[in-house]
Amino acid sequence: KQGFGFSVLPVNAYSNASPIPMNIPLPNGIVFKVQIGAFKAPIKNESFKGLNPVTGETLEGSKYVRYYVGLFYSEDAASLVRDQIKPIGFSDAFIVAYKDGKKIPLYEARRLLKEAGNTENYKQLAQAEVNQIKNRATNTTYNNTEIQNKNKVTNINTANNQTVNSTNVTNTTDLFYTVQIGVYKNAVTAQDLKNLSPIYEEHAYGFIRYTTGKYNDIKKADIEKNRIIQLGITDAFVSAYYNGKRLTVADALKIGIQNKGTNSEQIEVKYPEQQINNNKSINIIKDSVIFKVQIGSFKEQVPIAKVARYLEIAANYGLNQDKDENGIIIYSIGKFKSYDEAIKMRDVVINNGEKDAFVVAYSGKQKISVNDAKKTLNQ
Repeated sequence: KQGFGFSVLPVNAYSNASPIPMNIPLPNGIVFKVQIGAFKAPIKNESFKGLNPVTGETLEGSKYVRYYVGLFYSEDAASLVRDQIKPIGFSDAFIVAYKDGKKIPLYEARRLLKEAGNTENYKQLAQAEVNQIKNRATNTTYNNTEIQNKNKVTNINTANNQTVNSTNVTNTTDLFYTVQIGVYKNAVTAQDLKNLSPIYEEHAYGFIRYTTGKYNDIKKADIEKNRIIQLGITDAFVSAYYNGKRLTVADALKIGIQNKGTNSEQIEVKYPEQQINNNKSINIIKDSVIFKVQIGSFKEQVPIAKVARYLEIAANYGLNQDKDENGIIIYSIGKFKSYDEAIKMRDVVINNGEKDAFVVAYSGKQKISVNDAKKTLNQ
């Protein structure tokens, strides 16, 4: 068995037409996710860019919407993803654990796994998940493995670049929608087509028409078209084929209605994985490191009554208001040089009714992980 894994797409993974899934059921047993944010209200679907899969969660008794990336059967895999995404803007990312769909403390998950035995099986599972994550971006050109070899166009070499693996669309059957990504006089390389797959081709009037993806629902094809436009193929559009012949989308919709849908196999577009630059360094200046207690985050105007409440809780420690790169307004209390002092303040805030308060760290105006702050200050 494997988890949902983790990937970074070169386009926004979610949009209003394809929103971040909320409160999805989890598999039985122990699984792990990486929390990447918590907000007072749902945020824009595009906020996490290419991170995938992202899910949202609302908890009973909490005012926050929490967002996570990935789903893993091993803590090892979750730890690797957490460490990979911290340098790209998610410095406070941390691991959460679930058992049979309910959140449990991380130490409890470790205890249960240890008591369950099967240590060797767990090690093999963890290694398989870790390898999958490490190897996710080693080959950015996907092969069209879903297509039978008999349909594959023979590859030739031009200018030291191998032409894209493609399937002759005239060999396809049934009705389906696809996204046209280019028309060329000569065969092109995978890079010319942004390393997308699967690729279909049609020869007509001395030109080669390239399309990608195979959908039985025009809405899904349109969502994919919008993602492909983000890649820079600005003239991408949805087209349709029926029994190997191109037809208008309007005619395809009529055929779909008459035949009560299509029997076509759906094949999603695959995107080239994006490398995460873990060498990105943050210049942490020891004298500028501080801890704050975050108490709220808002994407829209903050109610006056809420601000007044924050000011009351902050008392003599000071209320901070900052805005992150996504335009989210963040409220926090204090500027502490000691992590222990920040923890004490967090407990005070929680006792005053703000149950979701937590400690964050900064080096000057740059947000850093709490662990990095503690290491820098030898705490």
